[in-house]
Parts: sequence; C-alpha cells; structure tokens
Amino acid sequence: MLGIIAAFFVVRPNPQAPSAQVPGLVVDGTYYTVSSYLTKEEDLPQGFVSGGSYNINGSNLEYFVNRQNTLWVYVLQEVYNSQTQQTTMKYVRYVDSRIRGRDYISCGGSLYVSLWSAEGNLTQEEQDRVKDLYGMRVEGMPPAEFEYVGRAEFSGYDTIPQGPLASNTDRQEVYLHSTDDTILLASITWNTAPHKGEEGRHTGFNVYVKCENPIE
Repeated sequence: MLGIIAAFFVVRPNPQAPSAQVPGLVVDGTYYTVSSYLTKEEDLPQGFVSGGSYNINGSNLEYFVNRQNTLWVYVLQEVYNSQTQQTTMKYVRYVDSRIRGRDYISCGGSLYVSLWSAEGNLTQEEQDRVKDLYGMRVEGMPPAEFEYVGRAEFSGYDTIPQGPLASNTDRQEVYLHSTDDTILLASITWNTAPHKGEEGRHTGFNVYVKCENPIE
C-alpha cells in the first residue's frame, strides 16, 4: 500500500503545495502528482482508458489517461480509510504537477493566479510589485480602486478555469482593478485563533495577478 494513502479521504484538507515527497508518475513527458484535494473515485471516470502501468513508491500500478483531458490521470491503487480501518481499491486522481495546488481565476479571457500559489506563473519581480501594493490578502472591504465584476462560476478542482468569469476553488466574488487589469481580488474567509476578545473568523480577499507564464 502506498504510504501517501495512510490517512486518505477522511476529511478533505486544504490544497497541499507540490513537494518532493508527493508520489507521481511521468506520462508522455508530463509529470503528474497526486491531487492536492486527495480526490478518489469508486468507478473510473468516463473518457479514461488504460495507459499502462507505472512503478510508484515500489508498487507497479495501472494508470488511466484521457486524451481530451491531459491535466489528469487516474491511478488504481489501495486506499486506506482510517475511520473504517479498511483498505479498498480506488481510482486516485493525479494532476499535472504544474497546476497542483494552484488557485486560478479566469476573468475576461485572461488567467489570473493567486499570489499564494504563483510560483512558476509569475516572475519574482511581478510578485514583489503586487505584494508591495496589497500584500497577499486584503482584509475587510476591497480598496476603492477595485470594481465589482461578478461572482465567478466554479469550474471544478484541479482545473484551469476558462470563460468570462470562473474559478477553480469556489464561487468567489471578484473585483478587478480599475486602472491595472493585471490585478484582481477574490473573496475569501479564514480563521485564526481568537486573541484578546477579537473574532477568530475573518473575511476579505486574496490577491490574484494575471499569469505571465500560463499553462496551455
């Protein structure tokens, strides 16, 4: 059984960033790593067919590909459920490592990436420029220079959203900078430990920047 499945799928965690410890496989020159959302299926999703087998963490496992969706492959492997303490075979989603853990928004035909997951999609200079202006996240209401553009449709986890307004994390409220269309804000809530009577729940916006190196 693969070590990465030791506490699999009891609760969906927050997306996990890519790391050297994440199991993966190479298919047609693309490196795929297990989905940061730890997605698994009872049945093989439609459109996927056997692509062969691959040695992952010492186990020779069958994987499945879809030529219409090259962002994902599925691997048939043992999954351990710590609640039932049982192991069953599931189809586990692996994703193109270049999008793993990336938060994207499509707005007006352009792709934006959250500063929290921008490595590889933005130069360090562009990241630093926007961080100096707004930081990684804005708490409370958006600054006056941002204009509301609507609520993004959810395109699904592990996707690159497309269309006039879509997000791969949630149906977020989106605000676009009125004079700099490389920056937008997307609504978010987060929790911190209460401190000196302050509320532990916060609302605000994550900062997104137009991708300089989008994945095709």
